[in-house]
Amino acid sequence: MRRPLRLLAIFVPLLAIAVTIAVIVGEGAPQPDLPPAYPRDYHAELRALAEGHQPPGVNGWAIFEQAAALHDEIRERHRDDAFSLHSEGYVNYHLLWEPNALTEPYPLDEQIARIERQIADARDSGLLDLLARLAETDNLIPPPQGVPLLEVTLPHLGQSRDLARLNAARMSHAARVSD
Repeated sequence: MRRPLRLLAIFVPLLAIAVTIAVIVGEGAPQPDLPPAYPRDYHAELRALAEGHQPPGVNGWAIFEQAAALHDEIRERHRDDAFSLHSEGYVNYHLLWEPNALTEPYPLDEQIARIERQIADARDSGLLDLLARLAETDNLIPPPQGVPLLEVTLPHLGQSRDLARLNAARMSHAARVSD
């Protein structure tokens, strides 16, 4: 029984030394010329395709970014609202046109009052004016991200959905109060 342990005690340090030498020698060896990881720029091709099919005129991306940032500020101002359920200050705008969508433990009238406060804040802060300007633009092309196509992120997708829900809530509210 002692002999296998003795061999193991000798073999393990020798193996560690051999692996260390192999790594050191391998790092110093010349590296072969490899082709680029992405020889074709699919992102640039996709962007060119998208731009080629957009109407000429004003790109509304800068206005969209301003509107998204302002909506985030409004959401932040209402984060500590008594009816805020999530740390992001999420507002369930659907409650104005789908009262049965109520999943929160708060009374519906209080939730609707909260949504109306946010709509009023959006109006007072100029967000609705920005959205009106955005509607007048000809296209909406984001700047390139400089990453391969499969790694492109869509960080403004959620914000665009929130802005659409805000507009739907605003229209539903206007219909409710005959505005």
